[in-house]
Amino acid sequence: MSVHRVANSAVKRKGEGMTSSGHKNGNTLTSKAEVNTAQVNEKAEREALVLWRQPIKTLNYFIRELLLDLYIYGIK
Repeated sequence: MSVHRVANSAVKRKGEGMTSSGHKNGNTLTSKAEVNTAQVNEKAEREALVLWRQPIKTLNYFIRELLLDLYIYGIK
């Protein structure tokens, strides 16, 4: 039975001196204006997501697909 040992790994994990963006702690590469702009853009993208823009049409297609799936799997 052989045992494989991993020597000092060169891979940095998130908690080992790296921030979530991949930069080393203490080095800020983005200004506050860039961060604020990115946050505003991200918020606008989230607000643009709509689950039910046309609920009647969505329910109509859902019921049709459901009935078709039941029919197909009922035949098998």
